[in-house]
Amino acid sequence: MSGFAIEPGLTTTTLNNGVKIVGNILNNPGGGTLLVDTGALAAGNYLVGFILSHTAATLVDVQHRDSTDTNNIENPIRLVYGGGDTEYPMWPSKITIALNQRLRVVMAQALVGDIQASVFLVLVV
Repeated sequence: MSGFAIEPGLTTTTLNNGVKIVGNILNNPGGGTLLVDTGALAAGNYLVGFILSHTAATLVDVQHRDSTDTNNIENPIRLVYGGGDTEYPMWPSKITIALNQRLRVVMAQALVGDIQASVFLVLVV
């Protein structure tokens, strides 16, 4: 699938017509720490899902960013989780992405513990 630029330090696996991007396991990340980023995407409609694993209560923001990665396209979706869980939040069934926009998950506040985020994207025709 063309149009996926993967951030350094992240791994990716092609899933038929989609991709999985796995963030690093982070210990004690501060507020604003980037957990996972799709990189610049090709324009299109995407089905999107996230997995978030953590050892303590956490608060994260899912952001839809502009093509320069300087502003959010819309207000972030804030997700709040209890401790020691693996969560499977899903974006609405389909999201439209313009050329070079991206999705990312960022810590909304500091966490004492470990956390890892992954994003799954499938381009819908």
